Amino acid sequence: VLDRDKSFIPEPEASEISIQLDKRADGQWRISTPPQGTFITLSKFTEIYRQVPLYFLDPQKRVLVPDPRYVAAQPTDQVPGRIIDLLLGGPSDGLQDAVTSALAPNTALRTGVVFADDGALQVNLTKPGDTSPGNVKLIVAQIVESLRTATNAKIRIQVEGAPLVTDHPDWQIGDLPAYDTITNPSSDLPGMVVVNSRVRQLDDGKPIRGPAGAGDYPVTSAAQSIDGTELALVGMATSTAAQLRVGEVNSSAALVDLAASSLTRPTWLSTSPGGSGADTGNEVWTVADGSKVIRVIKSANGDWVARTVNASALSPFGAITALRLSRDGVRAALVAGGRLVVASVVRVPGSDTVTIRAPRLLQPYGLSEVVGVDWLGADQLVVVTSAQAVPVVQVMVDGGPVGYNRYNLANLSPPMIAVTAAPGRPVIAVDADGMWTSSDIGSVWHPHAVAIGRGSTAIPFYPG
Repeated sequence: VLDRDKSFIPEPEASEISIQLDKRADGQWRISTPPQGTFITLSKFTEIYRQVPLYFLDPQKRVLVPDPRYVAAQPTDQVPGRIIDLLLGGPSDGLQDAVTSALAPNTALRTGVVFADDGALQVNLTKPGDTSPGNVKLIVAQIVESLRTATNAKIRIQVEGAPLVTDHPDWQIGDLPAYDTITNPSSDLPGMVVVNSRVRQLDDGKPIRGPAGAGDYPVTSAAQSIDGTELALVGMATSTAAQLRVGEVNSSAALVDLAASSLTRPTWLSTSPGGSGADTGNEVWTVADGSKVIRVIKSANGDWVARTVNASALSPFGAITALRLSRDGVRAALVAGGRLVVASVVRVPGSDTVTIRAPRLLQPYGLSEVVGVDWLGADQLVVVTSAQAVPVVQVMVDGGPVGYNRYNLANLSPPMIAVTAAPGRPVIAVDADGMWTSSDIGSVWHPHAVAIGRGSTAIPFYPG
């Protein structure tokens, strides 16, 4: 369903439409009670509409967050104006309260978005709100990035006909700083893998230094913080008691006070920029007993403390067996009841309250028996299932009307066991024969350089 804000909302169940036909006096049949709304075929939808990512900001205004929308593709010279109209209208319903904007709520277009005589695309605003240098940079970033897929022209950003930035009237993508630095793991961090309760490096297979690599802890899954400094370890203390340990990489890990019979593979996000150790603001999430979403934060005295996330909106979807936070911290991808769910993460300013909001079931008809998910990018997911026909697929964060893209099946032996993904990294998928890597949808899967041996379960993970 295409919502009023031009975002795509997947229908959780098949819809039945009843149409009444009446026979006219001339013998012809006509629809007498047409259904509400407009119904078109998928092929016609993709012909009429094009997907465009709008960009908003995470609550701390550090990262640009994509918000996919669908605008009429023709006439092409009106697409930039449609994009700016939607950007000024704010985030889609699914991201309400999870993101913010540098543009004021009452910012509007002073004139239409048009191409000037010199070829520049002119965006003339009124009432932009905060025009401090720091906020102006964010306004520019939101506008220029949102227009990236619509034009290669210079973007001339104005307020009441005058340049928004006096000495920099025109902007291109190359003029912007990188807004994904804190969400993209450094190339110096190759990732890790849990094999037989030991944490090993993904590049050479050697155990990491410290107790996690030595096998001192019962580890079934683990996660490394995005900045690479910290490690979260999940394991079974007994057959009925799971445990979570958190600590610096290569050092001992403290046991978190958290009672649970099961815990999902942990997942990290960074809630404040820069720093190290206690200054990073890293927090780690997991799901206890299939329903309780837990975030673990470092207290003032250095202890890791568990806090409950309000996840009541997820209860209709069934037991949660996997949770992965997007690296910008704005969304959560989950496996619940064997199906793929994406929701937003809402933080109340000045409060410890965190809520999972607006969960949506993605590809409910094509994807079942889902066993794992990870973030390939801020708006792309890689999903593995136990189904023979669709072992590994790529899905857009909104579920997308065109469905999913299936990875090449060559060399895989479903059912799949696990997956890890990250921007600019090859996808690593695990089946009963070992770990496999692929850098592209159509590529043949190749054995990972680290051989784990048939029968040994590996849980690989990139930072995040």
